[in-house]
Amino acid sequence: MRARRRSLTQRTETQVKSLPAALAGSALSVLLSLGPAAPQAHAGEAAAQPAASPETVAPGSPLRFGLDLYTGIATLPGSARNGYLDGVWAGSGPAFPSEAYVRWGDGEGQAAKVAVGLGGMYTGSGTSYHQPVEAWWRIPAGKVSVTLGKVWVPFGLQEWQYETKPGMMLQWANGPYTVAASANYNENTRRPNAYLHASRAFGSAVTLGASLGAGRGLTYDSVHGSAWGVDATAVALGWRLSGEYLDCRHDSGSFRFGFGKLQCERLGAWKPFVAGYSWSDRAGDFPTFRSAIGGVDFQVNPNLSLEAAYAATHSQGAWWAQAHWNWER
Repeated sequence: MRARRRSLTQRTETQVKSLPAALAGSALSVLLSLGPAAPQAHAGEAAAQPAASPETVAPGSPLRFGLDLYTGIATLPGSARNGYLDGVWAGSGPAFPSEAYVRWGDGEGQAAKVAVGLGGMYTGSGTSYHQPVEAWWRIPAGKVSVTLGKVWVPFGLQEWQYETKPGMMLQWANGPYTVAASANYNENTRRPNAYLHASRAFGSAVTLGASLGAGRGLTYDSVHGSAWGVDATAVALGWRLSGEYLDCRHDSGSFRFGFGKLQCERLGAWKPFVAGYSWSDRAGDFPTFRSAIGGVDFQVNPNLSLEAAYAATHSQGAWWAQAHWNWER
């Protein structure tokens, strides 16, 4: 979602300029005036919606059309204040693509989806992302589901590794255990990549996960050829704590990413949070970055959420105010 990652500091300015500030402000006013529609989960909201989550369509309405949009204003490292049409992540740059989509499901496990990116991540000049954002067909096979096409690769909480790639994904769930594995083709490096994420839930309070990855370019086309990671989520007394650690290997050095977030969920529609991000790469493909973030999410209705946050980064401060809206018919 995130050149969310690769050459992040260079790509931020061009991607954020995908929508003029005046248009962003007017779009936000329009979104606030719209009433509720059928909610659509966004695959990119990592902790809440992992890649392994199946999408279903209610019986009697097998075909749906929708929009999943981000808009707002932000100051980001290396850029001036601008409007944008992709969701901001970690105080670093755009990461969550706005998209138009069509999806189908028979209500019994079969499903399909095609989504096209609308913002600068997929339509900007020089982007490394390829349309469509998603294009897949999922079929059940006993306790396993098989997904063919361009899918979100399963790795950790998808807080760093958030890419779609063509290939095949298998998903399995049994009680507290879930496993998702995929074999993919990297369109930029023209090499195979593979991903695995397994998790174990301990009641409704704690979930622990582990991930593996292989293949050069497995993370945003970098030189790294293997990766491992661990993640955890804990919920108690109206608070949610989540975190992830990722290590990608190469002969010239490792890339390491760490993330932690604490969010209060006991205040109704208001959800204040604090978070921290840090990554560095001895192989030199990713710039070093650190940020400490404080902000608040507000759920206007089931289809519209607002977020305002400030990030103290290693180079300067950055703030953003954005809306995330889903519409479906």
